[in-house]
Amino acid sequence: MRTYVGVIALSFRDYQAYRTNMLLRVVTGLIGVMLQAVVWSAIYARRSVLGGFTMTEAVTYVIVSQALMRATVVRSGLELTKKFRSGEITKDLCLPVDLQAYLGAKDLGRSLSASLFVSVPMFLISWVAFRITVPASAGTWCVFLLAWLLGVVLQLLLGFLAGVAGIYTQYGWGTDKLKDAIVLFFSGAIVPLDFFPPGLERLARALPFQSAYYLPLSIYVGKTSLPQALPVLGLQAFWCITLLLLSRVAWTIARRRLSLFGG
Repeated sequence: MRTYVGVIALSFRDYQAYRTNMLLRVVTGLIGVMLQAVVWSAIYARRSVLGGFTMTEAVTYVIVSQALMRATVVRSGLELTKKFRSGEITKDLCLPVDLQAYLGAKDLGRSLSASLFVSVPMFLISWVAFRITVPASAGTWCVFLLAWLLGVVLQLLLGFLAGVAGIYTQYGWGTDKLKDAIVLFFSGAIVPLDFFPPGLERLARALPFQSAYYLPLSIYVGKTSLPQALPVLGLQAFWCITLLLLSRVAWTIARRRLSLFGG
């Protein structure tokens, strides 16, 4: 465990070295925030409530979503397929660490660094510029942050699964981008699931992706109260455990494929 904590800390510091990249992420994120605010203000021009959201709630939702998207840095899938194609993975498998946990720890360190140096500035500037709402109680903040952390873990697991799929397709970039597109759409990161057509909404709520953004954000904007939060956290934990087991099985099969190739 100490090894992985050390990897998280090292990755956290390394990500800070790319300060220009972080500044650009803040700037592009704020541009996205402004566009979202303009679009949703136009949508609510002649109505006060839509999909159960007021304009303030909808704008707050999409702005905080933009900040959370830039707080999550998932590169484990691409790293895994790159190591497989270069043959470097044979050396990594000889190390006394679990490769999935090692790559996940690196991504977690990057995500924590991005959260502090990209998402927090974005949030603070948006709070001042657009007067977005914030949770009224410390309890709501704590539950929201826990839900967001579970969402990050879920995305790390999805990223690793995309990397395993990339081993078979020999095209890790494609599987990773396909995963990103599916997650962004079905997670409610761009539009709350409440705005989906009924059939599509039921499908999205049956899939694990809502745990990445919609469930934490529903807590943040008050659509999920504290008494309702426990089942939400339980659902997120269920999907994290399920994807963890699935990723372990997929990785075990992929390692056999590596052995067949003579690795």
